[in-house]
Amino acid sequence: MKKAILAAATGIMLAGTPMQAQETAPAPAGPTMQDDLDCAIFLSYVLGTMEDAQASEQEKTGVMVGMIYFIGRYEGAGGSDIEGAMVERFETFVESDIERLRMPCAARMESMGQRLIEAGDAITQIEKRRAKTGR
Repeated sequence: MKKAILAAATGIMLAGTPMQAQETAPAPAGPTMQDDLDCAIFLSYVLGTMEDAQASEQEKTGVMVGMIYFIGRYEGAGGSDIEGAMVERFETFVESDIERLRMPCAARMESMGQRLIEAGDAITQIEKRRAKTGR
């Protein structure tokens, strides 16, 4: 189980993605549904540009996992028709909006990745305790 969590965390930590060279700002406190939708759109845009950048499958997977995370947050908060919402929102975007989203979305992905690593470490400790005690 820890391997699956760490694999997801590794992909999300932006290692090797086009965003890695940028310093990240702190993740915004209390992101809104709109923030989640914007990050899903941003990562969808990044994923679309990765073919031209000759990105590796690992890089693409990391961005895709992040996009799915934000879509899940959006839908979990009550958003529906993700396709319609993304298209409608993207219609209003200008190029500077994509650049503006780079830092906060990357920070949120890194924060989530760190939480997954910590969860994986906690699960490993439980597994070790169970191995020693038999429960």
